[in-house]
Amino acid sequence: MKKSLKLLAFAFVAFLFAGVMSVNAATPVKTEDELTAAIANGGNIVLEDDIKITKPIELFKDTEISSLNSYTLDGTGMTMNGKNGSILAAHAKLTLDNVNLKGAAKYGVQAYENGDVTLNDVTISNCEWGAVLVNGGQVVINDLVMDSNAWGIEFAKGENVTGDPALVMDGTMYVNNQPDAITVDDTQVDKFLIENSEASTNKIVLEDNKLLVKDNSGKTVVESKVLANDLVVSIDGQEEVTKEPVETPEEPVVTTTTAAATTTQKAIENPSTSDNLPLYIVLSLAALAGTVVFGMKIKKAMN
Repeated sequence: MKKSLKLLAFAFVAFLFAGVMSVNAATPVKTEDELTAAIANGGNIVLEDDIKITKPIELFKDTEISSLNSYTLDGTGMTMNGKNGSILAAHAKLTLDNVNLKGAAKYGVQAYENGDVTLNDVTISNCEWGAVLVNGGQVVINDLVMDSNAWGIEFAKGENVTGDPALVMDGTMYVNNQPDAITVDDTQVDKFLIENSEASTNKIVLEDNKLLVKDNSGKTVVESKVLANDLVVSIDGQEEVTKEPVETPEEPVVTTTTAAATTTQKAIENPSTSDNLPLYIVLSLAALAGTVVFGMKIKKAMN
């Protein structure tokens, strides 16, 4: 009896352990169908090859997608699903680790409403629109490279989205061959949030109507496009408002005029006087000489 109870207890523990192992075990995938099925179940997924993506994939369960060899989800030529042109659209928690996204019809990845996307060692390139869409959700950047997209990170609030988009800077951001590291759709967004972790290498600050990404020395690494005025930006809990830079008026130039300069200026303003001066002198001398000669002749005649 005691032996049977021990066997039963051992079997029960083994069952529980197996259940935990099955939950935590990563699912390897090599094709789009395998990836879509694994995402539907959530959990840990490991890419074992580059995968061609033909249509957007939406996530509704917490998922982590990783790769040991920086494999790529390639959406070049993909078909959009309505307005959704993202390779991955997260409605839940999504972590990408050592994964590349390429060639999306719109965005590489988006955090939709309650979606929470973390990017660890991720490169997003050649997307027709932006690299990342913060669509009312939250995006955490640990290490992100954006290369040759139409623009970088976009804050937006699409249809039926009520939450303010949020970005957490917790590492580094690199931008190559593209304009505007950050943009804001001011037709949808009047407030967005930015948080810089203490350990983050790069930090985002607001200066007038631009967001600047700075390194540890305070040097600007990349910057946003010029933002609309009067947008509310909460940075590290402090609300700021975008505004045009204030131009400092130039001080008037004070000119000191000397007597010599005044004389010269009058000569320039009256060129006829200065031009006739030599002739006037010659005529005066001639008249004087004539007077002298005439006087001598009169004196001689009187003698």
